[in-house]
Amino acid sequence: MKFSANRDVLCDALHAVGGGVGNAQTMPILGNVLLTAKDGELELATTNLDFAVGCAVAASVSKTGSSTLPARKLTGICRAIDSDIIDLELLSSGNSVRISGGGSVFRLTALPPSDFPSLPQIILENQITLKAEALSRAMNSVDYAQSRDEHRQVLNGTFFQLEDGVLALVATDGRRLARSTVPCNGGDWSFILPARSATELLRLVEGGTDATLSGTGRQVSFSIFYGETGKFIRSWLVSKVVDGNYPNYRQVIPSTPVHRLVLQRETFLAALSRAALMGGAAPAVQIKFSENLVELSASNGEFGDAYERIAAVAPSQTPVEISFNPRYLIEPLRARSSPEVAFEFRDSLSPGVLRSDDDFLCVVMPLRSGS
Repeated sequence: MKFSANRDVLCDALHAVGGGVGNAQTMPILGNVLLTAKDGELELATTNLDFAVGCAVAASVSKTGSSTLPARKLTGICRAIDSDIIDLELLSSGNSVRISGGGSVFRLTALPPSDFPSLPQIILENQITLKAEALSRAMNSVDYAQSRDEHRQVLNGTFFQLEDGVLALVATDGRRLARSTVPCNGGDWSFILPARSATELLRLVEGGTDATLSGTGRQVSFSIFYGETGKFIRSWLVSKVVDGNYPNYRQVIPSTPVHRLVLQRETFLAALSRAALMGGAAPAVQIKFSENLVELSASNGEFGDAYERIAAVAPSQTPVEISFNPRYLIEPLRARSSPEVAFEFRDSLSPGVLRSDDDFLCVVMPLRSGS
């Protein structure tokens, strides 16, 4: 194996697959990245046995072949080399590679590719296609709402539900629920993508043009394509799915709001962020909706208090005050780019709903008095 590749592209590719590096203490080979040079391209792949991730980049290949190298050490070397082009050659012994660029030369110990776990194949069942940008937007819109509690396995991931030509992505941690939708082709199908796999997929879809999603009841695969101007040629992720049934999230979404306000997203976000500066161990922002006005306040017994006021369209005629953890509103507002958001609610004890465009909503539970 012998090839030359653009340094920046190679570093980006190593970053893209870096999250798939497994526990080298359990199996040393899992700490390595599999490199395969063939037909004018270099393919990189890693796996932690729960999911595998890979990408292909353009390379000048003098000799085809494959090898595995310590992923993190290789990434550090490539970042440190001061050259636009990096040359990599598997030495005749097969036990090490020579990495060079500019005035730098490294020799890095390799492990045989035959020791690398067999990579899962791309699945062709239940295949659907969609724009990578739309998938990226939908995933970013719900990613923050995934439960971080690994003991709540069903909620520790993103729910993908395809019905009637619409793919819905849903995430909840029990305190807020986010849903974003994408039109696409394909029949009815659903699965739960583990949170860590979702994080890796987000790295891959950025900058992509098209995406293909397919899978079975136990495994799902994503293929991302980047077009002629993309840094990568293609990338892919194959992951196990979470075993279990996702809760009926539709029951959580309020159907008949009493009040609906339209707010400038950036204005509302900035006001919340400033008020949140006064948050303590149990952050809370009180939001008072009244005629032509939205007032935000937060107090901290140790440091002081904050007050904000902003205008709203179609404000409440009857003053209503609701308390929220500000982070639960700030994160969905940051995840969107639309100029306006709608905020719906019934009363001070009922969930609030943020809506943006026609493809996104986030249900947020209010704080009870004294919580």
